[in-house]
Amino acid sequence: MGGSDKLQQAIKYSRQKELLWVFSTLAGICINVLAILLGLPMLLWRFLDERVPARLRLPAFVTILSTLDWLISLPIAFYSGYILEWRYNLSTQRLRHWLLDQLKVHTLSVAFGVPLVTSFYQVVRRWPRRWWLIVSAAMLPFTALLSELFPVLIAPLFNKYEPIKDPDLESELRQLASREGVEISRVMRMDMSRRTKKSNAFFTGLGRNRRIVLADTLLDQFPKDEIEAVVAHELGHQVRRDTWKMVGISSLATTLSMFLLSRIFPVANRLLPSRYRDKELSSPANMPLLGLLLQLITLVGMPLINAYSRRVEYAADEYAVRVTRKPEALISALQRLQKSNLVDPDPPLITKVLLHSHPSIKDRVNRIREIAHQQ
Repeated sequence: MGGSDKLQQAIKYSRQKELLWVFSTLAGICINVLAILLGLPMLLWRFLDERVPARLRLPAFVTILSTLDWLISLPIAFYSGYILEWRYNLSTQRLRHWLLDQLKVHTLSVAFGVPLVTSFYQVVRRWPRRWWLIVSAAMLPFTALLSELFPVLIAPLFNKYEPIKDPDLESELRQLASREGVEISRVMRMDMSRRTKKSNAFFTGLGRNRRIVLADTLLDQFPKDEIEAVVAHELGHQVRRDTWKMVGISSLATTLSMFLLSRIFPVANRLLPSRYRDKELSSPANMPLLGLLLQLITLVGMPLINAYSRRVEYAADEYAVRVTRKPEALISALQRLQKSNLVDPDPPLITKVLLHSHPSIKDRVNRIREIAHQQ
């Protein structure tokens, strides 16, 4: 396939994925609105109230609602994550494995969601005025704990991780990180090719569990100087404490969201039909309404979070150029990633502003060349 054809394919693929995200989001909102207006959450809660012991009522309610939501959204996820990936020759995953992955994600969602929602309602009942502040404060240690658990307990459920087989490359990457004051426990190879032809690299874990993870597709298809440039970019996030900065930004966003939720909920609740309305925020029957309001608040704030994230990515590119002194390696790596992942290198401005957490490939390449010219 020629370069022009590949570019057109990337543009078409990107637009379809973006439209599917928009459609999925709007469909989720509409389904929640319909369910709330028909009083289905209240009917389910009353049904469980009559048949399930008190201590199991809320876990059962959360499990049923999340499972229904998962089943309703599964067709769109199937088209976006399976059909479209095969259509554009990006997937290597068979249907049964894709379905198994979806089941794992849902199971983990329920496993984490039930205790979180239970704790949320306990806080709301005990501190009806200050609950939003307490919930927001509790999210920071939870996020840190999840970061510690992810590489050890969660990630191995989806991929196989093993030490990379190139000792020279491992030594170079360790030395690169060590020179910048970042200690790495392991440099790992992830079998990304079992699902996709796309490539990726990232740091995971905190403290002693910090690891460099390289997709096997990256190791097999990219030259060493490009791999080093990609890792240097990710290293920039570590050195600049971008992970913790994003945790801080997310914590502020969570606090603001919880505060707005505490103020908007009484107004939204009064709009519901009276027979399907519970005035108390502490009633689990109001959980779908809370979820809907949070979704709307998140959509409003998403462009601001994305704008900050794009600035962070530019800074990590600048860092990578500075420590490797190989701007052309980073540029060629980005261009190779663009082709292998079918990324539109120059999407419309409105798409970048509203949806993208990373700058476009074109913008990143131009910025890298500016930085290289200044050095």
